[in-house]
Amino acid sequence: MRKLIVGLVASVGIALGASQANAVTFNFTGSNEPDSVSKSFTIDDLTVTVTAGTFGSNFLGNPNPSNINFNTRLVDQDPNGLGADGFPDIDVVDGSLGNDVLVFTFSREVVFDEITFGAVDGNDDFAFGSVTGNSFLRVVNFEDVVNPTSVGGFTTLAQRTGTSFGIGAIGSNDNFTVASISVTAVPLPPALLLLGSALVGLGFMSRRRRQAAA
Repeated sequence: MRKLIVGLVASVGIALGASQANAVTFNFTGSNEPDSVSKSFTIDDLTVTVTAGTFGSNFLGNPNPSNINFNTRLVDQDPNGLGADGFPDIDVVDGSLGNDVLVFTFSREVVFDEITFGAVDGNDDFAFGSVTGNSFLRVVNFEDVVNPTSVGGFTTLAQRTGTSFGIGAIGSNDNFTVASISVTAVPLPPALLLLGSALVGLGFMSRRRRQAAA
């Protein structure tokens, strides 16, 4: 019985620890890697996968892009951060020869907190929004690129909570990289944590019964 109690206490402690908000910063600078269809980065138990594309052709003359064409760009990583590469496009997120967009997809729900850009000049603006499939729900457009950019400064908590987000160029003068992003993992629901603790407890009880029977 003592072992069972200790096990239950330990499982509750683990569950409560997992429920805490986990702030994470992914730094994409300082490395020069080959272009690829996607790149994945993991910190602790959180993984982000980055893919690239262009906003739909209807974006020309339209300040509200609503779809993403994937397989039109590769993800580029150089010492300035992440960009989009496609012949004859250059290795940054830019609005030349198509409006590039990088899509960041997380392994669990997060709150998007902050973006740091690289290769920035005074003409750069960006679009930010949530992504579902190839649909882009724009939250911010024609926003000046500054470092660092607090996403909370121009979105609500609901708008920056999810699993997939896009950061893209919105004009021919835009050309920048994404140097880093900061997010906070959304805590697991208390009910799910209690269920997990209960299942662990049942496992201990079943093991104890089997040992007693043996």
